[in-house]
Amino acid sequence: MLMPGADEHAGMAAADGIRQRVEALRTGQATGDLPMRVSVGVAQARDRNDSYARVLRRADDALYEAKRNGRNRVMAASATTLVPAEATK
Repeated sequence: MLMPGADEHAGMAAADGIRQRVEALRTGQATGDLPMRVSVGVAQARDRNDSYARVLRRADDALYEAKRNGRNRVMAASATTLVPAEATK
């Protein structure tokens, strides 16, 4: 999802809202509900010269970091480190 003009905090909030909505979904299967979970990586363009490919790569790296840290979470790719969603609130 692209959010022109949004900062990393707004991106994290939007991504976590999506994560929470997915988690609340119910499948309604005859054998019982299957848990639905999603992990999300968030990255912000650093400046006007930051390419779409580099931003997408940082978001992808953050996504895989979220998966390595237990899944069902949102991770942000900061300039030098990956930051869990809880640290950006």
